[in-house]
Amino acid sequence: MQTYVTNNDSDMALKILDEMIEKGLEPDLPVYSTLVNCLRKGRKLKKCWEIHKKMIKAKIEPDETYTGIMIKVYAAVKNIIILRLMTLKWQSNYIEKI
Repeated sequence: MQTYVTNNDSDMALKILDEMIEKGLEPDLPVYSTLVNCLRKGRKLKKCWEIHKKMIKAKIEPDETYTGIMIKVYAAVKNIIILRLMTLKWQSNYIEKI
């Protein structure tokens, strides 16, 4: 997947994700982070949200890196309300870990 991401081929990266899921493999957080970041760079922002929902449905918890990527996604679509809510959620999760 990283090769496709490096070459900005998000369509093939998405295909790899679908194939992983079809074969019963469970993508982990780095797979989702890499894919969402690739989609963000390619300005496929709606697809970022779709992949994010798949990740949450798979019960994978975002970390600080992933949250940072999603903040960039929301900033790119200028969705300030969701950006603010995500920032607050990220801060509250961080405080809970301390």
